[in-house]
Amino acid sequence: MIRRPPRSTLSSSSAASDVYKRQEEKGTPQAIDYWFLCLDMDGDGKLTPPDMVHFYTEQLHRMECMNQEIVSFEDILCQLSDMICPAKDSEITVKDIKACQMAGCFFNTLFNLNKFLAYEQRDPFLARQEAADGMTDWERFARQEYLRLTADEEEGEELLDDIDGELDYTNMYK
Repeated sequence: MIRRPPRSTLSSSSAASDVYKRQEEKGTPQAIDYWFLCLDMDGDGKLTPPDMVHFYTEQLHRMECMNQEIVSFEDILCQLSDMICPAKDSEITVKDIKACQMAGCFFNTLFNLNKFLAYEQRDPFLARQEAADGMTDWERFARQEYLRLTADEEEGEELLDDIDGELDYTNMYK
């Protein structure tokens, strides 16, 4: 079960951070519990094909809208089973997911089309290099966002400098 702090101690910024962390770092035990509960539609503690097809149907719709190659649910189910290697065929438990190293990819397949497609089209050498850098998915995401924000800020400053250079302030107030 996911343990949540009492409402009075949970600020909106920490709640938002918690959501982002769970979205970016699906391999932590807390995130696995969270995403498993989201998938377990009937609450029986096992993920079965009917639980997963509900979410994959939405992914199929998104693939169609993005003109992506459609992958059948049967193929995805086979991939997911190979990823997790469940103790019992056609039943995936939270224990099975925690025992494998592919929890993030498993959940992204059913919840996050962009990350699923990125995984499918990844460069295996780059993936191996990222795995060796010692950073978590969350740390990698935070670094990437920081770099993006600082680049946006620098571009904004350069644009303002360019605009200031083009304006002639001496004639503006005459």
